[in-house]
Amino acid sequence: MRPQPPNRPAPQRRASPQGLNNSAKNTLADKCIADFVNVSANPFDSDLPLPCLPVFPSPPSLRRRFFARGTVTIGTQGIGFVAARPQSFITQVTDSTNANVVSSNSAYTAPNVNVGAAGVNYDATNSSYLEDSFQPTGANTQLAARIVARGLRIRYAGTELNKSGTQIGLEHPTHSTVNGLTFNHFAQYDKSVISPVSREWTAVTWQHKYPDETTYQETGFVKQRSAAAGETSFIDLAFILRGTPGNDYEYEYQEIWEFIGPAARGKQPAESQNNSAYDWIGRLQQLDSSDYTRIVRTGVHAYQYLSRTYNAQRRIVY
Repeated sequence: MRPQPPNRPAPQRRASPQGLNNSAKNTLADKCIADFVNVSANPFDSDLPLPCLPVFPSPPSLRRRFFARGTVTIGTQGIGFVAARPQSFITQVTDSTNANVVSSNSAYTAPNVNVGAAGVNYDATNSSYLEDSFQPTGANTQLAARIVARGLRIRYAGTELNKSGTQIGLEHPTHSTVNGLTFNHFAQYDKSVISPVSREWTAVTWQHKYPDETTYQETGFVKQRSAAAGETSFIDLAFILRGTPGNDYEYEYQEIWEFIGPAARGKQPAESQNNSAYDWIGRLQQLDSSDYTRIVRTGVHAYQYLSRTYNAQRRIVY
C-alpha cells in the first residue's frame, strides 16, 4: 500500500490591507460612522441609536432627538408650504424669524414661501432647552451644540375626492434661505424632489456641507449663512405645495443634536475618524431627495444602501 504523505497545515494566507480594514469594522469609531450615516439619511427612524458626529472634536457628548409635528394647509391661491430651521432650543413660536417650523394654513394668500405673511403657523420642537441655556462666546458657557441630522417629511391628509396637486421638497444646496422662493424656483434645483400628492411620506433630509457645520456652536444653532437680520438661523429645508385650496397635509420635522458643556447631563463616549467621516458625508451629499424618500419609506439602512449603490456604480474610487 502506498504510504500516505504526512499531514501538513494549510498554508496561511497573508492578510491584505483591505482585509485588515474589514477586520476593524467592529471598533467603536466604525460603529459611530455607521450609526451616523443611517440616522443622517433617515432621522425619522426612532429605532436607530442616536450617534455622535464622528469628526473632531470628540469629547464625551449628550445626544438628543427633538421633533415637531403639525398640519400644513394649501392657501387661497393654491400654494402652501412648510419650512424648518436648525435650532436646538425652544423658540418664540409667534416670531417668524425664530420659529423652528413655519407652515401655511387655509388663510395663506402668498404665491411663494413667505414666513412673515398672514396665514402661517409658527411651531416649536419639543426641545428641553431654552435659548437662555446658551451664551455667546466669551461668556460662562454651559452648553454648546452641533447638529447631527435633520429631516422634514410630509404626506397628504385630505379627502380622496380632492386628492390632487404636486409637491416639491428641497434642501437648499448652499444652505441659504428658501424664503421668497416660488414653486418654479423650487423646481429649478437639481436636488429637489418633485412628486404627485401621496398618502405615503415624502422626505427631504439635511446634510453637512461646510466644515463649520460640524463644529460646536455656543449659540445653540447652526452657523448663519444667509439669515436675515434678527434671524437666529436660516430656513433651508422645505416643501412647497400646489393644489386645491384647503387641502391638508401632515408634516413631521426631526432634529438630532449633540451637546457638550457642564449643563449637558448623561454624556456618552464619542469618537472621531475625520477622513472616513468626511468620505461618508461626501457620499451622502451625492444622493438626491428621491434616494432619501426611498430610504425613509423602505427602512433600509443607508450605510448598506450607499455601500451597495457606490460599489455598483463606481461613483467612489477606493
